Amino acid sequence: MKARHSIRLGAGWLLACALSGAAAQTVRQHDGPAGSVTDLRADGTRAVLPARRPVPLPAGWTAPAGAAPAGAPPVCAATSAAWHGQALPAGESGTLIAAAFMRSTTIDNRGRIAFYAQVDGAARNQGIFLAGPSGLEVVAMGCGGPAGSGVTSDCGDLAPGGGRFAGFFGETWGTPDVNDAGDVLFMADLHDAPHPRGLFLYQAGAARFVRIAAVGEPSPLGGTLTAIGPGSLNNAGDVVLLAATDGQLRSDVLIWRDGVLSKYVAVGDPAPGGGQFVTIGTESWGLADGSQVPGGPVPAINDRGQVAFRGEVTGGLASGGVFVSDHGTHHWLVKRGDPVPGGGTYLDMQAPILNNAGEVAFYADIADGPGAAWVTGKPGQWRRALAFYDPIDTGQVWSLAFSRNPLAALNDQGDLLLTTTILRSDASERGAIVLSRADGSMRLLAEQAQPTPLGGSWGSLDGWPTLNNQRQARVSGGTPGLPGQATTHAILEACGTGAPVLAAAPAPGSVLAFGAVPAGSLSAPLGIDLSNPGGSGSAPDSELRVNHALSDDPAFVVQIVERGPFAAGAAADGQADIEVRCAPDGIGPVSGELTLLTNDPAQPAGGYRYPLSCEGSADDTLFADGFEAAD
Repeated sequence: MKARHSIRLGAGWLLACALSGAAAQTVRQHDGPAGSVTDLRADGTRAVLPARRPVPLPAGWTAPAGAAPAGAPPVCAATSAAWHGQALPAGESGTLIAAAFMRSTTIDNRGRIAFYAQVDGAARNQGIFLAGPSGLEVVAMGCGGPAGSGVTSDCGDLAPGGGRFAGFFGETWGTPDVNDAGDVLFMADLHDAPHPRGLFLYQAGAARFVRIAAVGEPSPLGGTLTAIGPGSLNNAGDVVLLAATDGQLRSDVLIWRDGVLSKYVAVGDPAPGGGQFVTIGTESWGLADGSQVPGGPVPAINDRGQVAFRGEVTGGLASGGVFVSDHGTHHWLVKRGDPVPGGGTYLDMQAPILNNAGEVAFYADIADGPGAAWVTGKPGQWRRALAFYDPIDTGQVWSLAFSRNPLAALNDQGDLLLTTTILRSDASERGAIVLSRADGSMRLLAEQAQPTPLGGSWGSLDGWPTLNNQRQARVSGGTPGLPGQATTHAILEACGTGAPVLAAAPAPGSVLAFGAVPAGSLSAPLGIDLSNPGGSGSAPDSELRVNHALSDDPAFVVQIVERGPFAAGAAADGQADIEVRCAPDGIGPVSGELTLLTNDPAQPAGGYRYPLSCEGSADDTLFADGFEAAD
């Protein structure tokens, strides 16, 4: 259980931290304060976490060779997505208090970020926002004190089920999630509502809020939900979350799918190989209003419906470790005592981040090795991405941030984006953001006191950067010297060593026309066959991959049959890699648009587009079976 502090930190202190690099991060560090590391809360108070003392380097242990950054340019493009002082869109007043050095954000494959921010100069003083190529968008606005303060007000947006949004959670563990449809998952406290707190999903296509779970509602485990935690969201709109039942401090994993909340894995369930799960959600954050939030480790869910989580087991295999589940069937990935790639054995693991290839990445404490490392891959294909003491540029790794969902730093190509501190030869320590490529090479994308690609220099850096399949890295921090942007959520595009070229049959821009389809039925599929005839450079950068394929109208059902990778020079094989079907729910014309995003750097802004059309028709099955209308 985490301690509470009542120290109030003003906006001036927060800005000073951003500029000086003094902001705290939840990290393990060799020579940090012996008792604790800290996480800044939304109201400026500090929550203190237990921390281990420095781990001595084992006798005879040396860092692996080849860990220095590659010589290619690290960043090929950069944009500011949101920043301190940015005006809110029309219809709202005030400006963002971005505090980007301590506010994490998630990112989708369209380069949009979802985040929490306070608002200066307005009664509606906080919100959940999207920002990207189309600018800043409001998802939900609230007012009153920060979530967990017990202070609410009535000027926020209407919430589903009654009441209004009041406070949102700005802590790292409360970061909202976003999918490629622009749906956003977030936690909120409510004003004048039957339930004081809940987890909500904004569904962009329908422009509506849906309540996923709320404190005081019946629990799928029986009894009552007494604490709701954050969750993770996939492109199908499925949600996995942490929740506690009947006052328990431990929490279980629930899943929300097709509008139904149910148990996914809970304490007492049988574990694979024998025994039972005894703990799953192990963090419980105490808030100023006396309530608790199960803050982690949050499970992950991918587009295949797989779920990854950390658990403790007893009764059979008395151990803890990381699991992946295929539709409720759980499998061990790693457990305490297993060997770590590069040396040592696992002592403990944090939240597993999961990609669509079924790979995970997680922070681990290590015995008889470097002390701690990030590990990624899957059984038989593990690699140690970054560890204490690893050489990096002209220094060595001196701290690492924990893995946390939904802050996905692992993309489908196996690249991993990490925060570290570099100990330089002059004994200076600088926060840095490093891209650990799937091939083992590294790119140093940002470092404190060094110039940013936008201007100015990097101040303190947020400890949880996120990465999408376009190799766009969301890097947030103080940016002293950047005009009008004291703190910034930036999107950096990491350079590759090759490039794919998309070819498709039918070609982008072609209309996929389904003709007449009986209302309430599903049409036969129309397919798109992909190839990579002109890819150049080395793999995997030259390999074509599908990152996103989605319709803007739910009447058109899109399935990605094959995401790739399609090797450079791969010709069309006559098989559909993307299938689209029409499912009209009424009579009359239906139109939409399919958006296809790949890693082809030459694709148009916003992706490749296919117009879609079909005609919902009357179902005359009864007449075809011999019934006739009355005279």
